[in-house]
Amino acid sequence: MPLLIISNTALDFHYGTHDDLIIGNIFYDVSGTGIMLAKFSEADIKHTHLYNPEDQREICKYDTISNNLIVKIGRDYPGCCGIACGFPQAVVIEHNELFDLPYTGISVGWGWTDADNAMRDNQIRYNHIHHVLKMLCDGGGIYTLSKQPNSVIKENYIHDIYRSQWAVGSQVNGIFLDEGTNGYTLDHNVFENIQEEQIRHNRTSTILLIKNNTKDQQVIVNSGLKGKYKNIKTRIID
Repeated sequence: MPLLIISNTALDFHYGTHDDLIIGNIFYDVSGTGIMLAKFSEADIKHTHLYNPEDQREICKYDTISNNLIVKIGRDYPGCCGIACGFPQAVVIEHNELFDLPYTGISVGWGWTDADNAMRDNQIRYNHIHHVLKMLCDGGGIYTLSKQPNSVIKENYIHDIYRSQWAVGSQVNGIFLDEGTNGYTLDHNVFENIQEEQIRHNRTSTILLIKNNTKDQQVIVNSGLKGKYKNIKTRIID
């Protein structure tokens, strides 16, 4: 259970990882992103819109990010996220707590396209996300891009997201399904005190919504850090 106080990205699983477990860590006071997983671009292309490599071993698959506390990320680079995944496959992001961030909490996907790509079977579930987007806008507690078949955003508790005095432009959102997002089911996510959009769509398709914005106390209780990691916030030095 290390406490990481660091510049740049704290932990980067760049490509070719599989079945790795990132569990029970504290990422605190980081200049850039807390946890980064999977490629965002090819080495020789500045801004890859479509990634589906011939060698499928390059794709980050079946990795788990669970029961991590992510606080005060993006201290020098406010466009960074708590957890940022490029083109992952079957990543599980669950039971994390993220707060006090200048931009998005959890971001999964890249490319701005509904074309077939490396992504599918991603799961973002049981996370507790609050007091994010404290500087910027056009993001969300959870943010997605591009086609991700058979993927789920389920039973996350997202609350207290307000527009900051520095935010200029698009909305602040609980969940932002950005350009090209499809293949997701949103199931029983709970929102409270979201100043603007609870769920925002931008050029999305094939999204299934099931009873979101319920006041389901069981979702709230079950979200975030669990078991032996429940009290790791006491280790934060503030």
